Amino acid sequence: MTTTEAHIERQLISVLEDLKYTLRPDIHDRATLEANFRERIHALNRVNLTDKEFQVILLINGVPVLQNELRKIAKKYFLSKGADTSGYVLRDTGNTPFFQHVANLVELEQAEKAGKLYTHHFNILRSILEKTASFHGYGSFGDCIRPTADDPDKTLHARVMNIMSHGNYSLYEPIEMLEENKALFRTILNDFRTHFPFNRDPFNEATEAEAE
Repeated sequence: MTTTEAHIERQLISVLEDLKYTLRPDIHDRATLEANFRERIHALNRVNLTDKEFQVILLINGVPVLQNELRKIAKKYFLSKGADTSGYVLRDTGNTPFFQHVANLVELEQAEKAGKLYTHHFNILRSILEKTASFHGYGSFGDCIRPTADDPDKTLHARVMNIMSHGNYSLYEPIEMLEENKALFRTILNDFRTHFPFNRDPFNEATEAEAE
């Protein structure tokens, strides 16, 4: 199902209205939101806070309660660009854990097959390795890198991963990898997929439904 950002916004507004929230077009940025919050505090508590006191209130209430209310009724969806890039795709993840990891792995796999590997893909791969290492009780993402004949102690692969994933690489200004880095990336990715297989079925089913 491909949908637009405006449609997603309208759906969210509808959900919030069902929760008895009122749409306020006059609140359109952080400044107007905080001004309204301060006004409500003054009215309900019959106090006039100083700027310093109000900043303390903001820090204490930094975690929004709205998330807790939505959690009671909301379903979990994964939002991604549609295949034709003209809209977005919402996939119902149900209760599938680590769906984001599977989606990221699919994105890396597609980039690798197309030969369109960019430096920021190292950041994505490292994030997956770190979370997998933590889940399996390893001390470092390097424990998820498999030794190879030309790198038996994994020093080279771990060092390249460290250097490339700490660069200031932007998704909006992608830089294509050098060929030698592409080769190392493919080795790390393919070995990881072989030794730490994720269940691709939830993502594959959603992709097939979108194609239909």
